[in-house]
Amino acid sequence: MAVTLKHSKALNSALTAFCFLFVVSLHAHEKLEIRLKPTVETHKKNLCLAELLLSHNLNPRDAQKVEKYCRIEFNGKTLRLSAKDIELYAWAAGILPDRIIGGPVTLIRATSLQLPKPEVSESAQKEILRRGSKIQLVLKSPHMQIAREAHLMRDAFVGDTIEVRPHGVRRILKAKILSPSVAELVP
Repeated sequence: MAVTLKHSKALNSALTAFCFLFVVSLHAHEKLEIRLKPTVETHKKNLCLAELLLSHNLNPRDAQKVEKYCRIEFNGKTLRLSAKDIELYAWAAGILPDRIIGGPVTLIRATSLQLPKPEVSESAQKEILRRGSKIQLVLKSPHMQIAREAHLMRDAFVGDTIEVRPHGVRRILKAKILSPSVAELVP
């Protein structure tokens, strides 16, 4: 009887150690943390969840879910979303964040289209842009910025001022090419 009791105690302690390691391994995963932007300026009606996030430590699959969830409706001039609202959107996207840092997020209606500033590498400056290529034609003023697709009327390089024709218009305008994809209207 003493032998079985001894084996029982050893078995019991081994089982306890296994259960402890199992529970520790379950809770050892990195906690999902999302950091929110304080403000977001947009002109779109439906925002993606990723546009509201400053940073996150999501795995690639969860990050893809955040990128694809674009059901946050924005119809007014401003909207404030609390951390709890963002958490509900994350749940709807299939993500269960452990911690949300920041908030509330203030959504503001953009008054103009914000194009990224063209950064042109040396290789892009030497690249020839062919006649008929599509380019984003930009008209800037102190209070707004308008962009429209246009076609190049001749071959050119970045930095050249050439004739372009806006899409759907017969009129030919002059524009300075800022990057391989953006040109600014010249008066």
